[in-house]
Amino acid sequence: MSLVAEAQVAHPDIALTPTVRAVPGATVERERLVVRDLDPSFLFVSVSCSSFERFEDTLATDGTVTESLVISDDARRVYRVTLSEERKRLAPIPATLGINLERAYSQDDSWVLRLQLPDREVLSAFNDYCDEAGIQVAVTSLRRTSAAEDRIYGLTEPQRDLLAVAHEEGYFDDPRGISLQDLAEQFDVSPTALSRRLRRAQDNLIRAALGT
Repeated sequence: MSLVAEAQVAHPDIALTPTVRAVPGATVERERLVVRDLDPSFLFVSVSCSSFERFEDTLATDGTVTESLVISDDARRVYRVTLSEERKRLAPIPATLGINLERAYSQDDSWVLRLQLPDREVLSAFNDYCDEAGIQVAVTSLRRTSAAEDRIYGLTEPQRDLLAVAHEEGYFDDPRGISLQDLAEQFDVSPTALSRRLRRAQDNLIRAALGT
């Protein structure tokens, strides 16, 4: 079993923070789309606010962002945001420590992160990094997951992420939208290793669906 923690983090240079602080009532949430790099140069985010015009005008002057593009124009707009080099980098830390960032959303002038961690030592390492980087951090909740939560539809979290990315990139399409080689490069493994991971994930999913 693993741990699930919710942590509130704050720093004026975390991506989109200047915009969130300048537009009261705006809420921003990271979308779980195809963003796999440990330190991505862009993010997909969904936004809810009373005035998208004001939000976008503010975003245009946000020093943590170099460019933004509207992907979906609904009640909550989805943006593809290109991040600047001057931003405070937080994204690579959970990944390099073996933490799964399940959710990230704005709250007032800070961000709430839902983290899945292997143990308390990793959470302590995350806190130490934030302290050294000048990022305010406060763990607001911590609980241990059940075996059922750790394996949904027979899949581990990494297996779910792998299948989601493979599907989004068109690996299962006919013809394929991405080769095994290119997909493996995105996960920084060999094609042989990725093929084995895909087979295990598919086998677990089928077993769970058939009840075998």
